[in-house]
Parts: sequence; C-alpha cells; structure tokens
Amino acid sequence: MTDKKMTERAKQAQQRRNELLQSAKRLFAEKGYHATTTRSINQSIGMADGLIYHYFPEGKKQILFTLIEEESERKLIGMQQAVSTLHKEMPVDEFLFNIAKIIFKYATKDKEYILILFRESHILESDTVNSFFNQFKETIDFAVDILNHYIAENKVKDLDPRMMLMQFSNSITIYIVQILIMNKDFIFGLEEEEDYIRMLVDHTVKTWSPS
Repeated sequence: MTDKKMTERAKQAQQRRNELLQSAKRLFAEKGYHATTTRSINQSIGMADGLIYHYFPEGKKQILFTLIEEESERKLIGMQQAVSTLHKEMPVDEFLFNIAKIIFKYATKDKEYILILFRESHILESDTVNSFFNQFKETIDFAVDILNHYIAENKVKDLDPRMMLMQFSNSITIYIVQILIMNKDFIFGLEEEEDYIRMLVDHTVKTWSPS
C-alpha cells in the first residue's frame, strides 16, 4: 500500500472519529450521558453498530472523557492566546471589557460543551475536571499581574486582585448560567450580551475607583 493511500485512510479515520465525537457531544447535551446509547451515536452519523469500539474501545465513557479533554484543551489554548494580548497600558475599562468578551467567547459560544461539563461533572474523573480549572487559573494569573499594575499605579483600589477578578468573572458566570442552563433570553432587561458587559464594566470601574 502506498504512503498516499495510508495518508488518505488515516485522514478518513480521523474524520470518522471526529464525527463520532461531535455526534456524542450533541446527544450528550440534548439527552444527557446516561440516556444516550452508543447505538444512537452511531446511527446519527450512519455508522454501523459496533464500529464505534474500533475508535473508542472502552465505549461511551471513553467518548465522554475524550470529548471533554480535547474540547477543554482547544478552549484553553484559545483563551491563553486571547489573554496574552492584554497589556498593562490598557485603560481599566478596556481591560475589563476584553476579559469579559474572552469569557463569553469561550463559554456561551459552545452551549453543548458547557452543558456537558456541568451536568456530567460527577461522572468525569476529578483529574479531568481539575486539569481544566487549573489551566484556567493559570490563564487568570496573567490578568492578575495586570491588575496588580493598576493597583500600584493607583488606578484601582488596593484590594486582593484575585478576589476582584473572581467577583467580576462570577458576575459573568451568573449571566451565562441564566442563558445556557436556565434557558432565559435576557437578564436585568438586557437582551444583548454586549449591553450586559458594558453595564458590568461601568459598575466595576466605579466600584474599583480609588477616589
């Protein structure tokens, strides 16, 4: 068999594997892990029963773990790249606005992933969940350094910078949970994501102001 044919076969196998993962992702989010069968995952992409075990020998649980691990890694890389564009010369409001946009981009734009992560966290191994949050913490550390600079320059109050960011990000999390988990279309009468972000940033800047 030629190298070209081997490469084509490898590409087809990778595509099939990705199709299985995306099928499982949709069904896990829609029906839940326990209500989703391997057969339904196969059928949704027209794959023969049993072939799923060629790609995932341990079955449905391996699919769930692989899905979360690979999706988490992709999102964290994207978040780290986005956060690395922030810098201490930014005005405080611009810094907060960008932090909020980054969080929204990597949370609300993938409802299925967020639903699975929250709903099936009791099934996922602690190492899988902890790895995600530990890497997220490392990403936030970069933002903490910038906030420390603002404190040193007396641009914001001299408070615990990690707690400041936690309160700010938690306010975003509340919005995200309402939108994604509770299926509400708006909060505080604001239908647009950007309206909420601007309201939150304005409030935070006033709260953090040293004067």
